[in-house]
Formats: sequence, C-alpha cells, structure tokens
Amino acid sequence: MRRENNNQIEASRAPLVGAALLAVSACVGASSSLGVISDGDAETDATLPAAASEGIGPAGGVVRLGDAAIRVPPGALSTVALITITIRRGWLPAGYDLYSPYYEFGPQGLSFAIPATVMLPERGAPTSASIYWSTGDGVRYEPLVTTVDGDIASAKVSHFSTGFVGEAAAPP
Repeated sequence: MRRENNNQIEASRAPLVGAALLAVSACVGASSSLGVISDGDAETDATLPAAASEGIGPAGGVVRLGDAAIRVPPGALSTVALITITIRRGWLPAGYDLYSPYYEFGPQGLSFAIPATVMLPERGAPTSASIYWSTGDGVRYEPLVTTVDGDIASAKVSHFSTGFVGEAAAPP
C-alpha cells in the first residue's frame, strides 16, 4: 500500500481548518480516538443529505455528496447509468478504524472500462490510513493506493461497491 500526502494547508485556511477540527472532535464525543468514527456517528453534518445521484454516460461526469465525490472519466461507461452515493448509517465494518463516513456507491457492481476516481473526506486520519474498498464479493475490504490533498483522500476504482477512509484496527 502506498500513500501519497499532499497535505499543505495555506496559512489563510489554517484557522478555519483548526476551528472545523475542534467542531468535529466535539461532535465525535464517544469515539475511541481523535477522528475515529463510531457506530451511530457515520456523519456529523446533519444538513448533509443521505444520498445523491446523477446520470452519467460515455462523456463522463462527477457526482457529489458533500465532500465525497466520484469522477467518472470519458470512455469509462458505454451507456448512461444512474450513479449514486449513499451514506450508510447504523452499521460500520468490524475490524477497522474509520476516518470518514461509510459510503455505498451504485449501482452495486458497476464496472468501468477506465478506472474512476473516488474522493472521500477524512478527519484526523493518520498517514497510514487508506481508502478501503469492498471486493467484488462485497465481504472483504482492500486498501487502495490513496492520495491525500488537504482533508480529501482519493483513489482509483474499477467497480462500485462500499468504501471508507480507515485502517485495520489494532488487536484488543
């Protein structure tokens, strides 16, 4: 697993980022460490809708849900598909520390001729964290090569499934 880090916060944004981190850490409350999301805390921004969708075809396009997004490049799809992003609340995958909400991208199982780029907001993730993407069977998760720019983690995906920013949890 390789993680590239482009975390360079402009001086003018630093106070705003610091205030946002304090607000987020106050909302997390019951989490086990700064930034780790616990069950029931899948999204602290109550104004964010639970899902977003957009029809995307051969010309490509972008679907956004808050700071999460999927960028489908031209040629990745041969026909128009209704692309969705949903925040899955009430259940988190066991065995991982999550540093983002848990997302589902659909339609489930959709494959791309050219990889799409998934962008997920992360909060307080250590440099060892990556985007984890469910495998084709939907049971396991694999860490993807992840790039971080500010508080957005991004990675290439070849199919739709579920994903999050996280790392394998330390054994108890």
